[in-house]
Amino acid sequence: MPAGSFGNSENWGAVTELYEADQAGTVLRQIQLFDEAYLFVHRFSQEHPEIRNLLDQTFGGGLRMAPLSAEELQLYRIRHEEFEHAWLTGYLGERPVDEFRDELVVDAAEQGPQMLWEAWATAEWWYPYSGAAGTLLITEHAIDSLIQAKSIRLVDLTKPGVAAPLPESDYPLVLVDRRSWSSPTAGYEITETGVKDLEERGRIRTHRTTAMTPDPPGPQNSA
Repeated sequence: MPAGSFGNSENWGAVTELYEADQAGTVLRQIQLFDEAYLFVHRFSQEHPEIRNLLDQTFGGGLRMAPLSAEELQLYRIRHEEFEHAWLTGYLGERPVDEFRDELVVDAAEQGPQMLWEAWATAEWWYPYSGAAGTLLITEHAIDSLIQAKSIRLVDLTKPGVAAPLPESDYPLVLVDRRSWSSPTAGYEITETGVKDLEERGRIRTHRTTAMTPDPPGPQNSA
């Protein structure tokens, strides 16, 4: 589909469409992923065949009504897990862990100190099939590697609006204590080294985000 189809701005870039269909080719669910419109992922289904805003404007053209042909079903088939991953995350394929680490630093740079559970929630969003234990392990390793690189430091967020740096000697205990990963007071912030690294690389957001907000992992999900 050419950029700008169905009334979308051309600066959204090219669009990739994924379909879930039954054996007759009837489209059950449909996703539109745009190369440059990182905030927009169009999801259509039998229950919600169109996107309509408060001004009664529609976006994305809505759910495809024409059945997929036998040729389309055969030539462009993907695994169900690939479709589900894109539906949940707004991404094609699983993203590398180094990109996940970069995301955590950018979040701290743009939004200020982050709670550890927020980093874990981001991992659950990025890696929906890894399970709570798997995403916690990914997050713990990512945070630890960023600490080693001096890109972030751990902080105590007990006082509202105040990020009190923790002694480095406390870091190992904080990371292995599973209570830290569901606590509203255990967090991290970007360091001067982390800021300098982002500036040198001219780091800007190049990944796709969606309006879907992951639920914070609770203590019951702790490994």
